[in-house]
Amino acid sequence: MRSPFSPLRRAVLGMAPAILVVVIPFAWPAGDSPQAPVRVLIQLSDAASRERLIRESVSLPLALEVRHERVVRGLQAIHSASLSEARGALDRARQAGALTELDRLWSVNAVVALVEPEWIPRLAADPSIAA
Repeated sequence: MRSPFSPLRRAVLGMAPAILVVVIPFAWPAGDSPQAPVRVLIQLSDAASRERLIRESVSLPLALEVRHERVVRGLQAIHSASLSEARGALDRARQAGALTELDRLWSVNAVVALVEPEWIPRLAADPSIAA
């Protein structure tokens, strides 16, 4: 027996090349256009304190809910402290117009930002930024 969705599937799959053409951005040849800001993940420095938090939370005899809350609050506190240390570098980039968007990712102690490509090495050189 033939599936009633077969014609629909063919129609959708037939549109895939057209959809891909729309989704893939056009790349300017080198030198013809200024480099647009790129979305980057900026990992903040913190490795020792995160590892210590996880190790201590796992080793304590706590209920699952209590352990979860302890880890979440700890990761948020570590992220806030790390972000405070990196604030100078991020603010300099923002004031120069090189950083236009910032989203905080406290669970992995990072931020996502739109950054002009020439500023990426400057940010990576700051000691408060791990990568």
